[in-house]
Amino acid sequence: MANGERTTKRRSAKKVAAMPRRRKSTRSRRKKRFRPGRLLGRLVVAVLLLAVGWWGFGYLRDTLMGTLARTVVATGGTVEQVVSADGWLMPTVAETEVAPRGGVAHIKVPDGERTRVGSCVVELIDSASQRQLLDELESLDKQLADLKQRNASDRAAATKRLQEIEGLLASKLAELKAVTAKGDQAAIDRLQGELRDLGAEKQALTVKLNALAAAEADLEAKRQQAGDAVSQAAYQMVAMFPGVVAYRFDGLDDALTPEKAVALGSRGLWSLREQVSALKDDQSVEAGQPVFKVIDPATTYIALAVKASQFVELGQGPVTLRFPGFGRATARAEFVSAGQPERNGYLVAVYRTGDFLPEFTQTRRATVEIVRSAGNGLVVPSSALVQRAGQIGVWAVTRGAAHFTPVTVLCSNGIFAAVTGLPEGTEVVKLGRLVIREGQRIK
Repeated sequence: MANGERTTKRRSAKKVAAMPRRRKSTRSRRKKRFRPGRLLGRLVVAVLLLAVGWWGFGYLRDTLMGTLARTVVATGGTVEQVVSADGWLMPTVAETEVAPRGGVAHIKVPDGERTRVGSCVVELIDSASQRQLLDELESLDKQLADLKQRNASDRAAATKRLQEIEGLLASKLAELKAVTAKGDQAAIDRLQGELRDLGAEKQALTVKLNALAAAEADLEAKRQQAGDAVSQAAYQMVAMFPGVVAYRFDGLDDALTPEKAVALGSRGLWSLREQVSALKDDQSVEAGQPVFKVIDPATTYIALAVKASQFVELGQGPVTLRFPGFGRATARAEFVSAGQPERNGYLVAVYRTGDFLPEFTQTRRATVEIVRSAGNGLVVPSSALVQRAGQIGVWAVTRGAAHFTPVTVLCSNGIFAAVTGLPEGTEVVKLGRLVIREGQRIK
């Protein structure tokens, strides 16, 4: 085995020695040549690819923006900046009348209507006989109203016919004078007969009108007698001051004054509880019970619980107050006083108004909107506004293309804006923040 292994090793060594040696490549020993033409070609291709990609990106972007863009039509209207607040109404009470004795109250002046000094507001009836007299008076009032309504058409027709007869009489008399001068006896007899008929009809109509007036006068006399009887039997509660009559009591007239409202603060106002009572017609009252109050419509105070930050923006000038619960009625008001900001971020501000609303007598609390500012112009979404080159404007769409159009913003509330500088009916891009270029097509 040893000799065989040696023989194999010698043969292998001879083969290795007989194999030719591999020569090193001459290319690896050469330096690579710089070929500017090839590099330039590659740069040109890269630039072309970049340009095509950029053009494609712009085309896709414009197509996408033009598709996503939604438009609205600018129309005329009003935009307001509004601050919402809780309000407590504090009408100025000129007088409060209490019942001097017990009885049944008969309301003469409806709630919320104005009265004059010395006018009877409520009558107190304290016996069944007085109630009977009052029922009789109400019955006579109804009969008199019904009679006048029935007679109205007859009186109007009779009066109109009388006017026609007066005209006919004048023309017939003139005609009779003319035919008398001619001596036409037949015409004279005919006209005299017509005049007699007209005279008889005139007399009948006059009697009818007098009868209608007599019937009404008779009923009015009975009504006056019944009224006098009621007045003598009932105690009349009259107004000592002019103003608006109110029958609602909630126990807060003394607790709610401008000074006390500020001192209470927003939490104190929210914690107030009303104990409401209101007088109704034919309601029994006891001696000493409040019956009605007369409110001075010239001055009404309103305490508002408003966020302190919003009050600072409002300032202390005159404002317009709007009441959504009162059919969106408005009242001009001027600032009176305000408390300090509270921990909850609110404060109490008191305003005074001379614009009296009927609802002021019927409720104590109300939701109030303070109109900070308002602008009348073309209304567009606030999102349509965009700033470009230091100018505020919108993307107006004309013939399917978007064009930047500068506008003047009169008022904006974050949702809508009132602007000028656009023709009414202009179509604008709703979302101005979209990447839109001048002249871009809007689908």
